[in-house]
Amino acid sequence: GPPNVTKDGVTELSAGKLLRQSHRHPSQLLHVFPLVNVPPERGVDFARSVDQWENLGTAWWVGFSFPWAGCFEARLGRGDRAHRYLKDFQRAFTSRCGFNLNGDQLRCGLSKFTYKPFTLEANFGYARGIQEMLLSYDPHSNKVKLFPALPAAWNGKEVSFRNLRVPGGHRISATRGAD
Repeated sequence: GPPNVTKDGVTELSAGKLLRQSHRHPSQLLHVFPLVNVPPERGVDFARSVDQWENLGTAWWVGFSFPWAGCFEARLGRGDRAHRYLKDFQRAFTSRCGFNLNGDQLRCGLSKFTYKPFTLEANFGYARGIQEMLLSYDPHSNKVKLFPALPAAWNGKEVSFRNLRVPGGHRISATRGAD
């Protein structure tokens, strides 16, 4: 059925139950990403829903929460915010060998979790976050957007990608020259 939302369009966990504290799982936001292939729901405000989750803080997030946030922000076209979350993941939640360690390894205050269980799916989410910054597909309009969420940190730099796929198996390559 349709998602439960507040009068302001923020998605709830269930009817009348809004997330009220920091939490690592953003399941109430799956309609923002990756489920963009479902019809948009009336009354849902994607940006407010993501902001509500993020505004609760990252204290109880784990490593995989940061790539999720990066994907949400890229999907919303907010490149600076996507870039920040992906950099935080890379800096504080990735081991020297490249594995995601779900705790804040730098103990820099990004998360209260500092343990070291490793996973691989967060690394895939990180890569997908970068792809979402470079290329997005809107199934509702059947249009591809090139470079929809580039951060200011990439201004003045050439940005390119090769053979990224969109639905239908089409491969796309593109270059944006330095400003």
